[in-house]
Amino acid sequence: MPPVPLPEHEESDDDESPSPPLPEALVTFGGGNKFVYSDDEELDSLKQKVNEEDAESSESEDNSSECDTPERDTEKLWYRPYSRGDTVVDKACWIRYFEQIHDSEGFDIKDYPGSAPMSSIFPMQGYLQHPEFMEKMKDFARRAIEHYNEKMGTSYVVNEILKVNGHSIKHFMYYITLSVKNGENEYFQVKVVDRLHLYNSLDFPIVRPRAKGGLDI
Repeated sequence: MPPVPLPEHEESDDDESPSPPLPEALVTFGGGNKFVYSDDEELDSLKQKVNEEDAESSESEDNSSECDTPERDTEKLWYRPYSRGDTVVDKACWIRYFEQIHDSEGFDIKDYPGSAPMSSIFPMQGYLQHPEFMEKMKDFARRAIEHYNEKMGTSYVVNEILKVNGHSIKHFMYYITLSVKNGENEYFQVKVVDRLHLYNSLDFPIVRPRAKGGLDI
């Protein structure tokens, strides 16, 4: 017996409406998935929600002070220490720090705010406890004083390294304060530019008696 053909399906108003399309996955930078809805009503609802959240965020920012939200202040981020455990110093300390660098040309820094994007020259007092570092600084100072003696007709001899500040950009720079002997003890300042990528290449842009009125050693 031949199979009986099934009746063709006729559309009617009683049929259920088709299911809404599934959202398409959209890969985000965070590694998760978000979904894009093709349904206009759903999309309008999402837009409204986002707009409401943006409005609340803007109102919150307007009512907050700089102290309440320091992380929003881009300028302050440059003055924050690299290490979260370090103390954030006040603006007055930064002003003194920059003034001391300017006035002493990097040799006398009493108020160091700590390692941060805006800090440049830094004290290297901890390194003075290492014999190898001290020998290196004495050798740099000796070469600088020899150049000074040849130019000025003097006969200074390096006595003691008192303090060292450092600064690194393209090359490493040392700001050395030392005592010298020439009948009696005197103080000198030596700036050394150590071109690390060049063997035995040193420059001494500053070799001079220590400026009077500087900060205490």
